[in-house]
Amino acid sequence: MIDYTWDCSTVDVYPSKKNTVYNVHYIVTGEDDENQATFIGTQELNTEHIVDFKPFDEVTHDTVVEWCQDAMGNEQVKFIEDNIAKQIEEYKNPTSVTLKIEK
Repeated sequence: MIDYTWDCSTVDVYPSKKNTVYNVHYIVTGEDDENQATFIGTQELNTEHIVDFKPFDEVTHDTVVEWCQDAMGNEQVKFIEDNIAKQIEEYKNPTSVTLKIEK
């Protein structure tokens, strides 16, 4: 079983708009008992029609993870986690290795 951790602690904000978060830098890490793999990216948030504005000092990491995943949608979240699972499977059962021939 792979455990996934979403790190969405780095964000871009609009200072002129009360530090409204508009872009999330994420690192998703997947780990099983022996292996670890990551997927890194950014996700832009739609800030045009904010209904429940939160001042920056009240924004939590869990909230940003939720915003990020909601913005990308279930298919993209699944794509990221599936990509990590494939990386871990490749570590366990490599389909290609690099060897060196002795001179």
